[in-house]
Amino acid sequence: MKLPALPGMIAHRSAAELGLFAGVMQSAGLDVGNVATVIEFESAGTWSPSVKNPGSAAVGLIQFMPSTAESLGTSSAALQQMSFAEQLPFVAKYFARVGPARLSRLVDYYAAVFWPAAIGSADDYVIAQAGSTVYDANKGLDRDNNGQITTSDLAVAMNQTRATAKGTVDVIPSHSTGLSPRGAGLAVGALILTVLGTAAALIIRKVRGG
Repeated sequence: MKLPALPGMIAHRSAAELGLFAGVMQSAGLDVGNVATVIEFESAGTWSPSVKNPGSAAVGLIQFMPSTAESLGTSSAALQQMSFAEQLPFVAKYFARVGPARLSRLVDYYAAVFWPAAIGSADDYVIAQAGSTVYDANKGLDRDNNGQITTSDLAVAMNQTRATAKGTVDVIPSHSTGLSPRGAGLAVGALILTVLGTAAALIIRKVRGG
């Protein structure tokens, strides 16, 4: 699979992590390159699961708001403590809940995160106007400085982000569990205990003549 070689993605995530990312998003029926572009933009190129918006309570790879986190069965605090691999299923779950069939354009993926009502809308759809709380908090999205944030502005933001990619990178989708070393150690430990427990049970059974 070829993905846009976005600078933040390449700088902060290993080939193994990108393989896991691709596998999780692909399994959810999502356009992996579009999700990558949204993460590049929303995380300010950090690709960090703990990054926090300085102007709001949004956190993580796609800047989950507290209400969004709760609707996904978690919390902002929990998301901030997650590893990259641990947060990926929540990113996939969010977009999958919106519905991959509705996300036909790159801008629709960003609209799903920023303003879901704009998914599938025309370029001139007005999301916010100057003087409103939404506009004032996101004035940087008004790319043509006309006092409005429109779907066209979101598209420009996404296209500019995609344009920062230095060509493409080959990624092999992985469907690994993405366990951290600690998690993998616990899993191995549990397996050993299971094996030992089974062996002990067999010995006891043999002694009892079972």
